[in-house]
Parts: sequence; C-alpha cells; structure tokens
Amino acid sequence: MKSLFWDKIPDARLAGSVWQSFAAADWVDFDEIEERFQQAVRNKNLDASKAAEKPKQLNLLDLKRCTAVGIRMARLKVPWQGVGAAILSLDGTAFEGAEDIGTVLQCLPSEEEKGVLQAYRQSGKPIEAVSEAERFVMSLMDVPRATPRLRAFALKFTAAEKAAEATAVFRDHISACKELQSSATFKQLLAATLAVGNFLNHGSRLGNAPGFRLKGLNKLHDSRSTDGKSTMLQALARQVLARGKDIAVLSEELPHVISSKLKISWQEAADMLDQVEAAAQQISRELEQATQQPEAAAAAGDAAAPQQQQGGDSSSSSSSSSQSIKVFVGVNKQQHGGSSGESAHGTPGRGSSRPSSAGGAAAAASKGPPSHSSSSSSPAQRKQQQQQQQAGSKEDDKQQQQQQDGGDSPGGSRRSSSAAGSAADVAAAAAAEAEAEQSLVTVRIVVDNFVPVMSRVLASIKGCQAELALLRDRSASAWEALLRHYGETKQSVPTDTEFWADMQVFVERFSSAQKAVLQEEKDAAERKQRLARAEAKKAAAEAAKKVTALAASSSSSRKKQLWLCGSGCFRCRAAA
Repeated sequence: MKSLFWDKIPDARLAGSVWQSFAAADWVDFDEIEERFQQAVRNKNLDASKAAEKPKQLNLLDLKRCTAVGIRMARLKVPWQGVGAAILSLDGTAFEGAEDIGTVLQCLPSEEEKGVLQAYRQSGKPIEAVSEAERFVMSLMDVPRATPRLRAFALKFTAAEKAAEATAVFRDHISACKELQSSATFKQLLAATLAVGNFLNHGSRLGNAPGFRLKGLNKLHDSRSTDGKSTMLQALARQVLARGKDIAVLSEELPHVISSKLKISWQEAADMLDQVEAAAQQISRELEQATQQPEAAAAAGDAAAPQQQQGGDSSSSSSSSSQSIKVFVGVNKQQHGGSSGESAHGTPGRGSSRPSSAGGAAAAASKGPPSHSSSSSSPAQRKQQQQQQQAGSKEDDKQQQQQQDGGDSPGGSRRSSSAAGSAADVAAAAAAEAEAEQSLVTVRIVVDNFVPVMSRVLASIKGCQAELALLRDRSASAWEALLRHYGETKQSVPTDTEFWADMQVFVERFSSAQKAVLQEEKDAAERKQRLARAEAKKAAAEAAKKVTALAASSSSSRKKQLWLCGSGCFRCRAAA
C-alpha cells in the first residue's frame, strides 16, 4: 500500500482535543481505498526489454562540443536539415545577418572532426545512433568550401554596416562644418566675445586682439562675476539675446555640431571605407575562385569523355554557366528503420527516385557532384537530350511489344515453357523489385547561387564604395574650409574629435545659458502681468467701495431730513 505522510500528535497533547471525540470510522470502504491506492509493482522484465529496445546513443565528438553545437542549432532561422542547402543557395531567409552566419561558422567541423565523422559514415553504421548535433555537423561536411563561402557572404552584412556608419559620419562632418560657418547666432557671439575680451584686456599683452582661437570659448564659463552669482557666459548670452528676435538658441542652429557621430573621427570613417574596399576585393577573389573551379572540372571532363558531337554541337558545348548543381545522395531511411524525411547524410527534403534510376544516381554520386547541370547547358543540348530520351523510351516500348508478339504467336518457341518456370521468374522479379524498393536512393538537387548572388553583392558594395569616396573628399574639403574660416590650421587643432568635443561642450553650455535667460525674461513678464492684474483688481475694489460709501451716505442724509421735519410737509414727502 502507498503511505500517507503526516506528523503525528504526541499523546501528551490529546487531552481535551477533538481527536478524543472521534469514534471508529466503520463507514469507510477500505476495499475501494486498497484497490485505488495499492503500491504499483514494477515489471523488471518489461523495463529490461524497453531498455534493450531503446537504441544506445553514440558520442563521436566531445560532449562540450556537442552541447555548444546544440545551443547554436536553437538559434538557427531554419531547421538544421536545410542549412546545407541554404549555404549553397545563399538563402536570405536562413541568414538574416552576420550573427546567423557566425552561428553556422562555429558549427563547421574541424579537420579532426571530419576524420572521425567520415570514418563512422564509411563504417556503414546507422546514422540515427549519433546525436542530432553530430548529424548536423556531418551534414555540413557535404557542403563544398563552406567556410570561405560563408565568410564571403558575411561581408554582405558587415560591409553594409560599415558603409552606412561611414556615410553617416561623413555627412554629419560636412553638415557641422557648414552650420558652424553660417550660424548668425554664433557670429554675434564671437563678435561680442571679442569686444568684451579686448575691453577687459585693455593695456595688457592680450588686448587689441584681432581674433582668438575657438578653444578659448569654454573659458567663458570659468570667468565669474564679482559677486560670484553669474558667469561671463551668462552675461554674453544676455547680451546676444538683446540683439533682437532673429537670434535663436545656438543648439537649434547647430544640430549637427552636437551630433554623436562627430565622436567618430574622420580617419576612423576613412578606415571604414578601406574595410569596405577590402571586402570588395575579397569577394572578387572568391568569385574568381568559384568560377575557375567549374571551368577546370568541365575541362577535365571534356578531355576524358569521347568526342561524340561534331559541328554545331561543339559551339553549343563551349557555352557554360557560373551556376553549378550539387547533388546530395543517400540511402533511404527505410533501410535503417528511420524516418523518410532524412537520408544517411542528414540532408532533408529529398524525393525518392525509381529503383531503376537509383543505381544511376548512386553511380553518379560516387564519382562526385557534377559541376554543371542540365539547367546550365545550352538550349540545343537540352533539346537533343530530350530527343534522345524519347527515342530510347520508344525503342524500349517497341522491344517489349515484339517480345509479347513473339510469345503470343502460334509458332513461338517460348510458348512451350512450363508454368512453373514462369511463376519462378515472376517471383524473382517481385523479390528484386521489393529489394530495390528497400534500398531507394534519395536525391536532392540544389542550385549553387554563389556566383550570381555574390556578383550582385559586389556590385552593391562597389556602388557604396564610390559614394563613400566622394563623401570622404567632400568632408575633408569642408574641414579644411572651416579651419581657414576661423583662422585655424591642422597644427593648431590636434584632431577633429577634440575640436568637435570642445564645440559640443560650449554649444550645450551657451544654449543652457540662453534658455535660462529666456526663462528669466518669461518669468519676469509673467510676474509683471500678475502685478498688473492685481493692481487692476485692487483699483476696482477701491472704486466699488467708494460707490458703496457714497450711496450709504446719501441714504442716511435723507432719513435725517425726514426726522428733523416731523410735520409731514409736502417738501419732505417729495424728498423722501
């Protein structure tokens, strides 16, 4: 029986408790309780049989390595069975950014892991015995040049990010230089600062200055008044705002000067342009290597194959395409008792071929994946292949018809064969067909889109590269023009980042001072309005009080006159 776990009350506490009032519960059906809550007896033989039926999982790779691969598999945008095909076709849905590509790159097998997995695959043991992570790594082995292919495709995203960031930096540099030269408020500020500085420095070596370096603007915040309640910056802000309504807050006229993009130096943005150029060069090398390999394979195949085409066929065979088709071949899972969605190589979504064509596909796969497909051949070749296939099928149908006609003719010698021999042939054919059905070869054809996709990426990067080069030259010219405009040189300004950092601090401080002055003026105007309203209200109250007093005095005088008369004469009644 199962146990009911509780805490027993000691006997010393039972006196006067409710537990002493309970009688024996004879109405409880203990048979039902025993039937429902009896201890389950485990069948050791059944457990042992289940353990024997469960296949034992093998660990070919290190456990930490399998765990790391499993974690990265959870981050994939597509099922792991389709990653190999996505690498070949460069599927944008599978790789939405450089992080997705980096995840797959970390799952690619090393040379040592390739040796271990390849040895297990060649041993003929079932693939289902290994973990899912190892099957994923094993499927990546079938992808040719997976590492350089993924690294080149990752440049599509990294180069775009670098180009976008460099473009923003160059544009903000150009806009900031133009704003600082054309700002009316900044010009009024410089004029007022120069006048005040020469007034204060009169008679000293610093007086009578025609101009000053812009880095001295931040010192205005350190110069305080005699009472210590204000600074020179606040006084200048008040003086500049008193010029008129056309003077605006400085930060509103210089929005790009306080941009965060100016914290990135011009040289860093130029280095980003160099990285984009390096990415374009690397993609160009990968494209050259990708186009040279199919051409070399096609040249080797043409040299080994007998010359069967003459004349017009030679001109059509010379045309080739940069796209190649990769064929993944594996034994159907029915042979190992697994699911039909995967092959022995772990590649998904393959369609089963006919037994007669499975042998040809396996033979073709044993020689390696073809470098060119029928889709990449010329239209004349495709038409000729279709005609040959149709002619071959018609010839087979004709031979079968002749055999049937010969067997049905009265003089045929095959008619004299025994029924037992015919039955044996039929049974042998059925057995051969069943055996072929059990060993179907699954094939998946994936078009290699590396050349067309990366060609478009290269064209896009080169377009961004040309635009960035133009922006780089424009920003350099704008920076030099700004320095000349304010009498600065590249030697007097250490770096552009330090210059813009000082200007950002000053613009923020001066804008704060302007806003404080404007707020004070606004508060003063509101106080003046409140005082005016209060005075008007007070005057109205005093006028009303006077009117009330005047009315009261006139009423009392009339009553007094009536009381003095007392006789009720006509004149007193008229006054009343």
